[in-house]
Amino acid sequence: MNIRLTAKGRKRISHYLEMRGFLKPIERPKTWDRQWRIILFDIPSDDRTKRNEFRSFIRRLGAVMLQKSVWIYPFDCESQVLLLRKFFNFTENEVRLVIANFIGEDKKLRMQFQV
Repeated sequence: MNIRLTAKGRKRISHYLEMRGFLKPIERPKTWDRQWRIILFDIPSDDRTKRNEFRSFIRRLGAVMLQKSVWIYPFDCESQVLLLRKFFNFTENEVRLVIANFIGEDKKLRMQFQV
């Protein structure tokens, strides 16, 4: 059984999430707290549609892919990630947010995010 999200369904989800504030850009603080937010996800391939939609939403929040299934963002996005996890009904094992103060050489990322 192959379940696919239709264009109409995707539009309804986008509208719902916009109304709920999911897709609003995260307000940048005046100074960066030097903490990286790392979004890890391991969503089964049979949930490909949900995985793709989740990836699309975190990209719209401003996160960038660090590795496959690993995204990074320099500002607090915990509430948005938790709401997306709840909306898509993912467990903490499927979507996890890690806050780190050291990720190795981050000069390119700091330049990309202008922090």
